[in-house]
Amino acid sequence: MSAFILGTVIVVVAAPFVGLLLLWLGGTGQLALKRFATSLPEVAQFAGGNLSSPENARRAVAVLSDIVAKAQARYDRTGRPVSIRTSFRHRAKSWPHPRRILVKIDVTAQGQNVRFMVTNRRGRAADLVAWYDDRGASENWIKELKLDIHADRLSCHRFRANAFRLQLHSIALLLLAYFRRCVLAGTRLATATIGTIRLQLLKVAGRVRRSVRRLWFHLASHWPGQSLFAVCHRALARAPT
Repeated sequence: MSAFILGTVIVVVAAPFVGLLLLWLGGTGQLALKRFATSLPEVAQFAGGNLSSPENARRAVAVLSDIVAKAQARYDRTGRPVSIRTSFRHRAKSWPHPRRILVKIDVTAQGQNVRFMVTNRRGRAADLVAWYDDRGASENWIKELKLDIHADRLSCHRFRANAFRLQLHSIALLLLAYFRRCVLAGTRLATATIGTIRLQLLKVAGRVRRSVRRLWFHLASHWPGQSLFAVCHRALARAPT
C-alpha cells in the first residue's frame, strides 16, 4: 500500500513538469510520451486527452460528412482512388481547449477509409499526415523484429550472449527485408510482412533428397505457393554469386 501511495504522489507531482517538457519539445515530445501520457489522467491534459473515444470519433465524422460524400462522389464518377488531406479544430468534452485534428480520407475499391490524428504540429495537413505515416511504418518494422523474428527472446543469463542473439535476429530481419524488396518485387508478397512471408513461402513441409550433385526438394503438388516458389528460385538463380 505504501508503494502505491508513493507512486501516486510521484505522478501528481511530476505531471506538471512532464507537461512543460511536452510543450518545450513540441510534437516530438508528444510522440515520445504519448503512451505514457494517455494512461495517466494528470498528464493526459498535456498530451491530447482521450484520443480514441468513439463519441469523439462520431462527432469528427459528422463534421466531415460533406467532404467524405464529395470524395465518394468523385470516386463513383471517375473510378480512380481519391485521397484528401485536411484538418480542423475540435474540442472534446474532456479537453481544456480546442485542438487541431488531422484528417486522412481515402476512397478506393475497398471502400472508405477515414482516419483522424490529434497534433500540435504546424504545417500543411498533407505533409503532417505523410510524416505520421512514416512514423507508423517505422513502428511496423519494429513489430516485425519483435513478433515475426522473435527478437525479444533473449533468455540467456549473460548480457553479451543476449546482445549476440539480438544481432542475429537483426541480421535475419535485414536479409528477409532485402529478399522481399529484391526477389518478391512484383509478386503478391511484395508488401507482405515478414511473418506472412515465413508462413506462405518459407515455412512449408517437404522432403529433401540429396544426390551426388544436387539437393532435391519434394513439395506437395497441391501447395498453392509453388508458382511463387518457382519465381523466387529463378530470381535467386540469376543473382550474381
